[in-house]
Amino acid sequence: MASSDLLTRKKQRAAEKILDDESLVAHLESDTAQALTHWALNELERRASALSIQAVEGGEFDSIVNQVRATMKEVSHLVSN
Repeated sequence: MASSDLLTRKKQRAAEKILDDESLVAHLESDTAQALTHWALNELERRASALSIQAVEGGEFDSIVNQVRATMKEVSHLVSN
């Protein structure tokens, strides 16, 4: 598999993981949830563009996905309380 294909597939799976996990934004109003989701997807794209293929293969992108999801959870918790 070509290196760009690997990153493209990982980004697609990460986006689906974020979009499908309603618990990340469940307690937010629609506009706020949409803004947070938009930020998360943009953050993934921004951070992925700076990675080498070795970093992607080494799991760094997966760590970024986990960090972004954790940040979404924290923001959601802070905003909803």
